[in-house]
Amino acid sequence: MSPSRKVVPPLTGLLFVLVLAGCSSPRAVTSPTTTPTSARTSSSSVPSTSSGPVLGADGLGVVAIGSPQSATVSTMTHYLGQPTSTVPGNCHSTTEVEWGDLSLEFTSGKFTGYRYIRGGLADVGNPTTTKPTAPGGNPQLSTAAKATLGMTLAQVRTLYPADDFSGVGGGAIVVHGTMGSDRLFLGFFASDPSTPLQEIKGGATCGDFRPSGVMCPRSPDM
Repeated sequence: MSPSRKVVPPLTGLLFVLVLAGCSSPRAVTSPTTTPTSARTSSSSVPSTSSGPVLGADGLGVVAIGSPQSATVSTMTHYLGQPTSTVPGNCHSTTEVEWGDLSLEFTSGKFTGYRYIRGGLADVGNPTTTKPTAPGGNPQLSTAAKATLGMTLAQVRTLYPADDFSGVGGGAIVVHGTMGSDRLFLGFFASDPSTPLQEIKGGATCGDFRPSGVMCPRSPDM
């Protein structure tokens, strides 16, 4: 009688069993990739409007140049309370809505610019009120770089690139906006480092402030 032989399963069968075993094995679970906290965009690097208006070239943060007058006044009233005055502007089809030292200019019902000056428009050109001796105005407002009325030229120049300084009006810092002729204008009207910031202007207001008054170009259809 011949000795019994062991039956060896075919190689293909063995491979099939291994493949099935591999398919049924649980896969390793990887945790979602997260961005390190230090690599995320800091909320402080993005201009925030939640705290109120910010003086800028293209508007006031909470309202943009070109917005309808009714919507703009409503939004500003939410942050600053009721306007202190609403008067016709010096230029054709313009209206000035004031909150103390801040005056918003509207042309044909659209927000076109603003002026922030100690004493408001009523005291434009008055040397006793247009030269603040302490920082700040009423309401308290500043640019995104934290420049405000009363700061000296030496202080404000550290907040902006050197190229932003201009000889316009005797001395100013000018930051151009993203829309047409809009700009942020910080008027010192002198180049002495101790000169206080007298006016902050944004958008494209009608005419420029001068110590002698408001210079308003005459509209062709006036």
